[in-house]
Amino acid sequence: MGLVEVGLVEVGLVGVELVGVELVGVELVEVELVGVELVGVELVEVELVEVELVGVELVGMELVGTELVGVKLVGVKLVGV
Repeated sequence: MGLVEVGLVEVGLVGVELVGVELVGVELVEVELVGVELVGVELVEVELVEVELVGVELVGMELVGTELVGVKLVGVKLVGV
C-alpha cells in the first residue's frame, strides 16, 4: 500500500498492523497509534505533528527527510529502524 500526499488529521489507529507501507509526503497531525505494528514501513518526507505512539512496534522502518514535532513515544519498540 502506498499513501502519497495524504493528510491524516485527528486519526486514531488501534491494533492496526501495517506491512510494507510506503508513506510519501504524508502529514500526520494529532494522530494516536495504540498497539500498532509497523513492518517494513518507509516514511519519505513525512511530517508528524503531535503524534502519540503507545505500545507500537517498528520493524525495518526507514525514515527519510521525516520531521517529528511533539511526538510522544510510550513503550515503543524499534527494530532495525
